[in-house]
Amino acid sequence: MITQVRPDGLEDAPQLQLDIDREKANALGVSFDTINATLSTTLGSAYVNDFPNRGRLQRVVVQADAPSRMQPEDLLRLNAVNRDGKPVPFSTFASTRWVSGAMQTVRYNGYPSMRISGSPAPGFSTGAAMAEMEKLAAQLPQGFAYEWTGQSREEKLAGAQSLILYGFAILAVFLCLAALYESWSIPLAVILVVPLGVLGVLLATLLRGYANDVYFRWA
Repeated sequence: MITQVRPDGLEDAPQLQLDIDREKANALGVSFDTINATLSTTLGSAYVNDFPNRGRLQRVVVQADAPSRMQPEDLLRLNAVNRDGKPVPFSTFASTRWVSGAMQTVRYNGYPSMRISGSPAPGFSTGAAMAEMEKLAAQLPQGFAYEWTGQSREEKLAGAQSLILYGFAILAVFLCLAALYESWSIPLAVILVVPLGVLGVLLATLLRGYANDVYFRWA
């Protein structure tokens, strides 16, 4: 019933993880805020101040030179200033290792989630494909849930209201025709022709092989 099912996002990739022994760093007088500031300034950048240069005000931004932050061992050569104002090498309280982790974190309503996209197989409607996905999602372990988003959510909400909307539409057309012809019988004869027109649309759609999606709902 469904085809081209795929997760939206980035695959897990190797990442360099820096493990910090907080007890050893605290014993050496190095606070975690200092470690974080050192890493942020070295690998990212830090704004210092502005200075005038030939009539223009330019910013001073500090950052480690590119060759000094390319390898994992470069992190362990960094120095953090302790409470006594002395530099302490990262290698004394930290270590590095390679791990595999997510390159992109997706959340929905505050919960970790994964976006999944797909299409109905040829000969099946989007409603049937969504019902099959709900059947598969019901088999997930306890603690997992699913939610429709985007076009699928709009189709799900519209499906429960289609009969009510059709009823109000027919009533509005009937009242307009009754006011136009000043009769209750003539509008009724005109409205009875509508099912014939709908039948023609259904036959034409089925013969041409068009998809039964949110833009065309007959089932």
